[in-house]
Amino acid sequence: MVSPYEELSQIYDKGWGFFGQSYFRLVKELFGKSFFKHRRVLDVACGTGILALKLAQQGFTVVGIDSSPQMIALAQAKVKPGLSLFFEVQDMKELNVKEPFDLVFCTFDSINYLLSESDIAHFLARVNSALKSSGFFMFDSVTEVLCNRHYGERSRKVGGVRFLERSSYYPRRKIAITTFQFQDGSEEIHLQKPYGLRELAPLLYNSGFIICDKFSSPEGELYRPGSERLVCITRKEGYL
Repeated sequence: MVSPYEELSQIYDKGWGFFGQSYFRLVKELFGKSFFKHRRVLDVACGTGILALKLAQQGFTVVGIDSSPQMIALAQAKVKPGLSLFFEVQDMKELNVKEPFDLVFCTFDSINYLLSESDIAHFLARVNSALKSSGFFMFDSVTEVLCNRHYGERSRKVGGVRFLERSSYYPRRKIAITTFQFQDGSEEIHLQKPYGLRELAPLLYNSGFIICDKFSSPEGELYRPGSERLVCITRKEGYL
């Protein structure tokens, strides 16, 4: 068994890269071009750096962190001269930055890898500390609705790589387990816990965040009860 994203990193852009593109379009729509200049952005669990690269190309100074060395290596390969774009290996659970940011991202189900509400609270406290007083925090989360609807086994081929993807959800434990089995015999196991607005709203409030807007997808569809995904725009209390 290999670590999460050790194998998937090699095909990540082709299989899941569209999420980064979608979030970039949503950011442009929400904040506008005038917001982009001279702003510092932290992309938590940045993966291969798709969103971070797009933001840096618009004028942001961007720092991307991810716990996967393989993902960070691929992200660093995308850095071009003239871009204010930096990547480092760092676990989101122990988020630690030297200077505050205007905007923090944590997208594509990354927060679902935190398997308890105490882990979420700990992470939110660190995000709050990483933000300027006028800072925004944008994240998404898979809800239990999605876990109950999408499970089972399917054979996939991405970027020429064949693998078996098997998803299971255990409602009593509220744990989703996704296993990726590759032709070379290697296997990745991903554990996630779904969180909806009911669970996250009090945690955000207690961590000093105010919810500004809610969507059900990075395409900007409004969030409703029964949505499979929550995309949340928050700001740090004290915003002027």
